[in-house]
Amino acid sequence: MPTAFHTVEGHALSSADRGHVAELTNQIRKASDVPKAVRDVLSNVLGLVAEGRDVAMLEAAAHLSPNDAARLVGVSRPLLNQILDEGRIAFFETAGGHRKIKLEAIHAYIEERDEIAAQLAAARAARRSDGDIIADELGLDPETAKRLGIA
Repeated sequence: MPTAFHTVEGHALSSADRGHVAELTNQIRKASDVPKAVRDVLSNVLGLVAEGRDVAMLEAAAHLSPNDAARLVGVSRPLLNQILDEGRIAFFETAGGHRKIKLEAIHAYIEERDEIAAQLAAARAARRSDGDIIADELGLDPETAKRLGIA
């Protein structure tokens, strides 16, 4: 069975090869005989490669191996297996006992993780420092508190 996960390491290409990819990108953008949706996807992917960026492509209905899922989530395979064991990402086992994860489950996990991270960052940004709290309790203005090394 062919893999549903493909990567292109744009950073590893020579500048000449990236130039050829850029030319191909322009040709695809102008190819009116290719459906617009296909042109858009191909030109976006090739444009990123031409810039020297790495690109990963997945089949939309993909069932990923733990290795591929870990690469997509950005964690090690042992950590992904721990996440699976904790039930934080749904998976199923093949008849041979191999774990497979649906792409939708990975997307849902990433969205939830990123939302939690954003909430945590906002909470940290809103939190006042101990020095600010002490300066307020002492009735010090910010400049005096800073000069005294409190805030």
